[in-house]
Amino acid sequence: MFFRAALAYVLIALVGISLAAGASAQQAERESITVTIYKGAWYSQAPACATPIDCALLPAPNPYPEDTLHVALSGGEETARTYLALSFILPVDAELTGGTLELPVDTDPLHGSVTPEAAKMVACLATKKFKEARGSLEKPPATKCAMRKGATYDAEGAVFTVDLDRFVEEWDGGIAALALRPSQSALEGTDSWHVTFPAAKQASEGQPVIAATLTYLVDEATGGLESGGSDPGPALSGSGPTDISSIAGPSLGGFAAPQSQAPTTQAPTTPAPADATSTQPVAVTTVPLSGFAGEGFAYPIVWAFPLLLLVLYGLIGRALTKEL
Repeated sequence: MFFRAALAYVLIALVGISLAAGASAQQAERESITVTIYKGAWYSQAPACATPIDCALLPAPNPYPEDTLHVALSGGEETARTYLALSFILPVDAELTGGTLELPVDTDPLHGSVTPEAAKMVACLATKKFKEARGSLEKPPATKCAMRKGATYDAEGAVFTVDLDRFVEEWDGGIAALALRPSQSALEGTDSWHVTFPAAKQASEGQPVIAATLTYLVDEATGGLESGGSDPGPALSGSGPTDISSIAGPSLGGFAAPQSQAPTTQAPTTPAPADATSTQPVAVTTVPLSGFAGEGFAYPIVWAFPLLLLVLYGLIGRALTKEL
């Protein structure tokens, strides 16, 4: 009888510990921010140059508006490729988990788009630095297309979507860089298409922008921000914003840098004379506990788990060795 009661008590305790651990895990909630590009470049892949001089020295044959980016294929040969750089800031100790990149198509017929619905395009991880460029004839920066994700086209909204979950482990320092190019299957065919995207960094009336929604996990008890810095990533050469808050805009959810909390000190009092009979208060300096362990710090109940297991093993051993 005693053994059954003890075993029931231990099982109830274990269930309580599991519930407490589950409640603690729920403190890490999924959040998201939306950021726009802060740097974009596109490279024109012209046919082989037949002149005796370096074709990169020639003026770029760019008939398109300055505020556009391009990805194109002509008869199965790549003729245009785009590079994008995103910058973001997350709360301290946040873990980036995924996201979605939305690429609205510039449908103005004078800006170059031709049958975007036929485009077979992928996003590859950009691994080299790049500068702002519009139709550059220089060799495009290297990419890591072993890590890639296809772009899905929504004809109704005229927008391509790329799932970013594949890339987040490679992004640190608050920087994300991708290259948009024709897929391998497109290069093996004979198709021709041209997709034009807006290069603007801020949305304006009637003009959408390329934007990424990034998801992350963060503990509710933590606060503050960590910045990507001015040039921490592999693809950040060139001009970039000096104020990191201007990149992500109001979508950061009102995060603010942590405020330092100074120790509270009681006002010192004048020492009493040696013959005074009253006792004067002594100056005491106190430091809030939250400065070390965070607010609401308490010893977690899970620390009692080994002790409960020890009790459980003892009861089971006693039951197995008890005489019938």
